[in-house]
Amino acid sequence: RRGRIEASLLVAESNHPTGNGKTLARKIRALYLYYRTYGFLPLETCGGKQKNRSYLDNEDVFKACRAWLLAQKLATVTPKGFRYALNTQIMPRLLASAKTSKKSLLGKTTATYKWLNRLGFHATTEKKGVYVDGHEREDVIEYRQKEFLPQMAYFQSLTTNYEEDANKVLQPITPILSPGEKEHVLYYHDESCFHAKDYSTRIWLDENQQKMPSKSKGGLIHCSDFISLEGRLSIGQKDARKIIYPGGPQKIPYWDTEALLKQMDEAIDIFEEKHPNKVAVFIFDQSSAHASKGSGALNAFAMNLGEGG
Repeated sequence: RRGRIEASLLVAESNHPTGNGKTLARKIRALYLYYRTYGFLPLETCGGKQKNRSYLDNEDVFKACRAWLLAQKLATVTPKGFRYALNTQIMPRLLASAKTSKKSLLGKTTATYKWLNRLGFHATTEKKGVYVDGHEREDVIEYRQKEFLPQMAYFQSLTTNYEEDANKVLQPITPILSPGEKEHVLYYHDESCFHAKDYSTRIWLDENQQKMPSKSKGGLIHCSDFISLEGRLSIGQKDARKIIYPGGPQKIPYWDTEALLKQMDEAIDIFEEKHPNKVAVFIFDQSSAHASKGSGALNAFAMNLGEGG
């Protein structure tokens, strides 16, 4: 049987083989005595929230910083700019001592990041994506709730849907139609643009090989197509998809309303051949080409402001 000192040294040396473990051994014996006296170990006091308070705990400072950040132009806030404004503009207006203090209230970059995070600002990478605006306007909400969603629900009730069976295989569920109703097929239209040199940035090369990056993205490729739950709108050799290569040496015109209407004529013919005795529902997103006026239509934006031709 080992004594307390010898046992504590043995445990300490096993956890810290490079040192003598005397300090840790004393700590182990102290914890043992505490546990034997009170029946539990003492609460850990290391780490946790520091006792000193931050200037951001002051509501006036917090609001002043937020107001300055929100007043800046979108995507122009930087830690350096915020730190400079804080030390020279924001805090001197709020704290009289800041006017005579030679030391900056916020000097380290790490501290600036923490302040920005507490103020609701976070660093992010700018990426291409979908711009969303106006979806929560009162008129848009009213149209969506009273017209668009009920109409889409009605169309969905007339379409074939799919559910997975026990083998994870999609099985069609045909709609229950009333007398006089026809099955509907929903086709969603979409357009995408690519460049000829849009390729993966990860390539495999020999140690003696080197590929020089191209300065050009390559020619533009525009694709317009229709897709449904059953796939793309095509049958046999007939395909509703249109691919063009606008610009370039041949000066091919860009995709416009006239080209879309021509594609629609062909898409309807293909649909009637692929889905006889069914109703097509073509769904488009909101774009300038889809909302353009017909040929010869009056347009206030194209009229002169004053009198004359």
